[in-house]
Amino acid sequence: MININDNFVIINLKEYNILDIATKEEIKKNIDKNIFWISFKDNNKQNIKLLKKLKKEINIKRKNENRKKNFGIEFNQYKLIGIIENENEELISCIRAIFIEDKDERYEYIYDTICKQLDKKWIEENPCKFESNYCIYERNNKNPREDGCCYAFWYKNMGTQTYGVHKCEHLHPTEHCKNSNLTCKLFVCTYLRKYSNFKIKINELILVQVFFNRYQKIMIRNNFFIEKKLFLEKLKKDEYRIKPLILYYVHRDFLVYKNIPKNKKEIAKRYEKIYKNTNGLRKKS
Repeated sequence: MININDNFVIINLKEYNILDIATKEEIKKNIDKNIFWISFKDNNKQNIKLLKKLKKEINIKRKNENRKKNFGIEFNQYKLIGIIENENEELISCIRAIFIEDKDERYEYIYDTICKQLDKKWIEENPCKFESNYCIYERNNKNPREDGCCYAFWYKNMGTQTYGVHKCEHLHPTEHCKNSNLTCKLFVCTYLRKYSNFKIKINELILVQVFFNRYQKIMIRNNFFIEKKLFLEKLKKDEYRIKPLILYYVHRDFLVYKNIPKNKKEIAKRYEKIYKNTNGLRKKS
């Protein structure tokens, strides 16, 4: 039995097969009307279609109070809402997100879940191979810089130029990154893309494909270092974009900040000066 929230549960095919005949008959009577049945495939594209269809059906049910109230059947002090086959944790996460009614809670859950998935991938595969704070790329550099890619910056000139590169303020000496930024977690440097098999493709992240539109995907790829609260606000805003996609991109509307925030201009100038005087922060200032 898999908990979807405090009230709803789903079971997999193995659990269904050991139920008594009366319970199976009750489930069969409610399939499609009050209970869904999804047989997932070994194919992400097909699974995304199945989840999008479920999301659409649940949204329709929410608008109908009678259907919403009667959804699921009583089962072990919960409401059984679905039977699934060939599931994995990522697919279950999508189902959980579909059943979060509150929009803010749903966005936060999706965001946090994707970040955890990416953290797990980075930790398990360890492509940067840090040694004494130097990544594999920097160790091959004659004048290496500590902390890999964790160097923040601001955009200026309507997002066409980076400025004020500095060690990211969210980088903690022992706890590593203190800010869950989705763009940072998706970024794979040129060295790794060229010399390793490590890849992260946004279109292979099922939660992204099921819940986010084309505008939001561009936004997710391009907002490094932004704090979670601002990131989520921008994501929600771009859910209902109607501007032509080409203009959205050309005008850099996907950025939280197209220019340096007013309260950061002075410190940005100092950082830019230090950056230039230290050969890209590779020598002590």
